[in-house]
Amino acid sequence: MAVNWQIYDTRYVFNLEGNTNVIDRLYYIATDEDAQGNKGAVSGQQELDVSSITDFTPYDNVTEAQCLTWLFEAMGTEAKAEVEANVAAQIAEQANATEATGTPWATNPVN
Repeated sequence: MAVNWQIYDTRYVFNLEGNTNVIDRLYYIATDEDAQGNKGAVSGQQELDVSSITDFTPYDNVTEAQCLTWLFEAMGTEAKAEVEANVAAQIAEQANATEATGTPWATNPVN
């Protein structure tokens, strides 16, 4: 299992220090699934430090891979590990579940 990280949105400032459309917040989701179909997911947001831009990438040239690099740098290894541990814990909880929810009538449709 390996956690899949995705950036599903960004927030950007129209004009900052002469640069246009500067991304200053990333919205992410981290997901994983085991062989039995148990799933875990954590979503969140991360502010980026744009107080001193030294290597600006124009908005139209930014890739998800670049945003993921910014995300991991901004959140740090400890926070990244915490998110991944949370995803793994959700999967483990499902794999060892002792309760569930449901509607019994939904599995027995009336003709």
